[in-house]
Amino acid sequence: MPAGRRRAQRLGAVLAVVFALVALGGAPALALASEDKAARFHVDFELRRDGSVDVTEHITWQFPDGEERHGIERLIKVRAGYQDQENTYRVYEMSDVSAESTTGAPDDVKVSS
Repeated sequence: MPAGRRRAQRLGAVLAVVFALVALGGAPALALASEDKAARFHVDFELRRDGSVDVTEHITWQFPDGEERHGIERLIKVRAGYQDQENTYRVYEMSDVSAESTTGAPDDVKVSS
């Protein structure tokens, strides 16, 4: 198989994984109260030559005025079944997870699996 075709297939596979991650587990967590909402949600993807992907999410979340909240929870699928095999999984490693707040709100992050 020509090298260009292999690269195109790898890129296609990476894009499929990225879109699957976003579709299956990358949506913002549902709001607990009707006043909570994502006012803005934007995602940037940078595909790297080594097959990895840098993902940066920009989320503007609105909380009810005058109520103290603990922030939002993001659920991201990092393990998926592989070809209908019971004990075989694809694992998507995550690293360098961070958060920032432009309003001065706490921006600490807790990662669990």
